[in-house]
Amino acid sequence: SEGGILYRKSTLADDVANTEILTSEKEIPLMGWTLCFRISTHPVIQTARLNLLINIIIAVAILIFGTLVSSWRIRKILGPLYRTIEIMERVSNGEIALRIPEIEDLTPEISQMNHTFNQMLDHMAALSQKEKQLIMKAAKAEVLQKQAQFDALNHQIRPHFLFNTLNTIILLIKMGKNEETVTAVGQLATILRGMINADKFVCLNEEINICKCYIELQQLRHDTLQYDITASEDADMDCLIPAMTIQPVVENCFIHAFENKNEDIILSVDISVDKENLVIEVTDNGDGMSAKQLEEVRKKLQNNDSSNVGLSNINNRLKLIYGPEYGISIDAEYGLGTIVTIIMPHRSMKC
Repeated sequence: SEGGILYRKSTLADDVANTEILTSEKEIPLMGWTLCFRISTHPVIQTARLNLLINIIIAVAILIFGTLVSSWRIRKILGPLYRTIEIMERVSNGEIALRIPEIEDLTPEISQMNHTFNQMLDHMAALSQKEKQLIMKAAKAEVLQKQAQFDALNHQIRPHFLFNTLNTIILLIKMGKNEETVTAVGQLATILRGMINADKFVCLNEEINICKCYIELQQLRHDTLQYDITASEDADMDCLIPAMTIQPVVENCFIHAFENKNEDIILSVDISVDKENLVIEVTDNGDGMSAKQLEEVRKKLQNNDSSNVGLSNINNRLKLIYGPEYGISIDAEYGLGTIVTIIMPHRSMKC
């Protein structure tokens, strides 16, 4: 308003007290007076400092609370996974009677995976009992002997990739990639369900789906991995084949072919029909093999050497089921890659 003056002033006494004074003056012409208002800024500053302190305390409290909630949530998710891994390791060491506790408050994906793994162990126990019975009766008939050998070979196929996959899932959880985690757990459950049926016949299409799930799980660990699965028009994708016939061959690529390769990893699965045979070629661009190494692998396959749990077991299974003219063959060139060919009858039996 007219005649009003607003400014900041510090008197000598105020300087001594280190206090700023806010002063306002107003003249009254009729009386010749001047009104002077002096207000200390100290309370305002104190209030601002108090508000700042309160805000800092609230921010720290929120940070601590968020950290505690996050830690609790991570422990709730990772705890069951760590227990699952521990039990799986103990089972792999021979404690096949162990089972994973099926707790109600787990996430649906982890609960499903634990349930499926327990089903697989129950099925393995049943197969083990059946194997014992078949071995006892093997002397009575050759067919029972072959069945016992077939069951024994099924027991040798183990989910080697389980522990690495679970560790990858734990890493995804820590990185906050929830969608990728759910997908990975679902793919792992699909593979475990396939292993439950390892002594049965499944649709070719179902076996290929298991392979896709396995390869996509491996893509979580191999960023440069590219894969392609093709089938000729005359290949019946509904035909029945022995379960877990193609996936272990694909798995073998990652165990051996891609062990020292981190860039431009390429894997292809080609399905075709040759006369009355179903031909499945698994090709990789990995390290390949020298001529000497290739010869050693071929001898092991020819002699039914079961030291290689992967290829030898599949080769033995196919020969026991279909006859000696079927099985696996291998071609490789050092530094260029390997081709594993699976040959079995192209039967018209439907799923």
